[in-house]
Amino acid sequence: VTKGVVSDRWMLTYPARLLKIDRRLLSGTYVFTGENSARSVLDKFARGDVELTEVTIPEGMPIWKIASVLQT
Repeated sequence: VTKGVVSDRWMLTYPARLLKIDRRLLSGTYVFTGENSARSVLDKFARGDVELTEVTIPEGMPIWKIASVLQT
């Protein structure tokens, strides 16, 4: 939980466990702007609404170089 996204940690963690959202949470970057209710945060987690990043990998690039591109 990033500090400042929701005011009370338990208003997020308890319902997430109850609704089993915590078991199917996708890894990634979740972007939150402005004020967020615990419900809106849980909805975003349930949808798997992560920020996507587009990456272009040139043909023939060695795997070790691809790994360094994806790491950044």
